[in-house]
Amino acid sequence: MLTVFTLVLLLFTTLFLLWHRRRFSQQLELQVELQTQELQKANHELEQSNQELERFTYIASHDLKEPLRNIISFTTLLERKKALWAGHDDARDFFSHIKRSARQMHTLIQDVLAYAQVRGGQNQTALSRVNLNEIMVQVQEALQPQLEAKNAKLYSENLTFIEGTPHHFYIILKNLVENGLKYNEHESPMIIVRQALKTEKPRLFVIDNGIGIPDEFKPKVFDMFYRLHGRSQYEGTGLGLAIVQRLAGSLGATIEISDRPGGGTIFSIEFAN
Repeated sequence: MLTVFTLVLLLFTTLFLLWHRRRFSQQLELQVELQTQELQKANHELEQSNQELERFTYIASHDLKEPLRNIISFTTLLERKKALWAGHDDARDFFSHIKRSARQMHTLIQDVLAYAQVRGGQNQTALSRVNLNEIMVQVQEALQPQLEAKNAKLYSENLTFIEGTPHHFYIILKNLVENGLKYNEHESPMIIVRQALKTEKPRLFVIDNGIGIPDEFKPKVFDMFYRLHGRSQYEGTGLGLAIVQRLAGSLGATIEISDRPGGGTIFSIEFAN
């Protein structure tokens, strides 16, 4: 009798466990389905956000830049029509302010567009071994007018190959060199792009003899639109270093800032590979 009772108890216990397991499985399947729906919703919202970003990119590339080009062009034409403003001593200053503001807006649109493209992943391509000497030739050519205007020298040392994308390296190095050139009051501005050869991980240094960055501001200079100086002192949008950090991050690199002995700044970029 006891054996039969034990068997019946075991049977009921087994059935209860099976029922409980089935119920647990159903609840788990329901949770998975709900999470899947939430994920699909999030993906849909992300897709819509990316579409909006693409529309913004188009607007920034065409609809916003075109009026600015017209403002600059017509202001230049008015400057040439001296008969219209002869005798007005302030007119030339007014034209200069209009053109400078339009150029600042044009630069801002370009930088916001670049940052948006970085955030949207539009610059992501397959990684390859990038010849940094070739990149520096392109940077030199792009910044030659600014280098000549400030009687500045741009040097490169020990550059070889680093895993990445040519476009990313070009934007990173161009922005850092431009930064060292812009914030530089030395009588002989100098920027050096150097690669450390005897390190476990690839490391690049961009060194300048400019005005430097105070320690309390070093953690902030990579923030969007953060500026240490007013536009009356140095032109810019406050996006250049934010773009550099974002692109470096996409390559698995980290950036550190230190002071150059004797004055200036050293940007150190360490890559993961």
